[in-house]
Amino acid sequence: MQNIISVDLARLLAALSMALDFTAHGLSQHHRRVAYISVIMGKALGLDSQTLRTLFCAASIHDIGAITFAEKSHLVRFEIQSPQLHCEKGYDMLRQAPHFRDIATIIRHHHDKWSERNPQDFPGDESLLLLGDLIHLADRIEVMMTQNYLLAQRQSVLKRIDELFGSIFRPELQEILHEVALKESFWLDMESDFIQDQTLKAIGSVDHMMELPYADLKGLASIFARIIDSKSRFTLRHSRLVSASATHLSRLAGFCCAQQARMEVAGLLHDLGKLSIPEDILEKPGALTNEEYLIVKKHTYYTYRILDHIPGFSEIAEWGAYHHERIDGRGYPFHIPGDQLSLGSRIVAVVDIFSALVEDRPYRAGLAQEKVESILQKMAHDHAIDGELVHLLLRHYDEFEEIKNGLP
Repeated sequence: MQNIISVDLARLLAALSMALDFTAHGLSQHHRRVAYISVIMGKALGLDSQTLRTLFCAASIHDIGAITFAEKSHLVRFEIQSPQLHCEKGYDMLRQAPHFRDIATIIRHHHDKWSERNPQDFPGDESLLLLGDLIHLADRIEVMMTQNYLLAQRQSVLKRIDELFGSIFRPELQEILHEVALKESFWLDMESDFIQDQTLKAIGSVDHMMELPYADLKGLASIFARIIDSKSRFTLRHSRLVSASATHLSRLAGFCCAQQARMEVAGLLHDLGKLSIPEDILEKPGALTNEEYLIVKKHTYYTYRILDHIPGFSEIAEWGAYHHERIDGRGYPFHIPGDQLSLGSRIVAVVDIFSALVEDRPYRAGLAQEKVESILQKMAHDHAIDGELVHLLLRHYDEFEEIKNGLP
């Protein structure tokens, strides 16, 4: 029987978009604002609720193809050099996932220049191209905004955008933009803590649960795992190795098939918060400074807050995000006592350390089995990680080594 999870896809992608909004300057509101602008204009166009939901999902992750802080920094310029690069990358990431094919197409075209497009080159995609054009317009409006009072920027933003309808932007969107921009609430909502609630309300259906096979959820989680691990050349397999190892250890520990499926997703997303960490820290060949280490310690906090924001993900959030908590309660970021750490959280903690030890890192090659066993046993003795799980892993060490060697 296929494992199924009930999930609101829009809220899932909205939560994950927070991870995409980490930049060198902290957490931005780019994807949330672009989703809001797109949906408000789409509703003014008369798009139905389902189309608005598709638009919201695509807008929420439209820059998924921009991974590093350097790549993201290029996108905040109004005139982007070679914008199709991250569009194609995002398209390639998503197009194989059954529930994301339309979203992939929209993302592929969200930087098309109106005057350079021949609609005959895209038979059957006209409705998706419209959604891409809405996101393109919303995206360029958002990058023009400064941190100052947004309502005061209305005239300057519209003046610049008006010059580009018919060349860069779809001309029939000009009237729609002016219609929605006339309302002060349009600009005030973008400064509000309630922007996502306002966006979902505009769609017309706040909650829209769907039955999603875990295989499809794993596909999406695998995409984000690729993004996470691509932040550094030394972690290109880490999330996949943690996921595969945690799933196997959970099987050995007696987890049922449904629990193993959730563990696989938790492992893939356990380092989601690392998207907040600059690449120069992740790739630093020497020891981290105290300040750098404090920056690194934020990643599990963000992993938990993002995943726990998704309805139905509380268990996955705990399993994935608590991997730096300790049995003695001296871990981070929550200092959770060992008797409050679930078996799933303990499993991810053990395999995260195992994976880090056997992988090549900037400052050393992967360690030999004897050294790995010694370190894990000492950490168990010091009440950092679960001793029974360490013993279980070491009894089956060859199987975990085979998992590592089998990853591409």
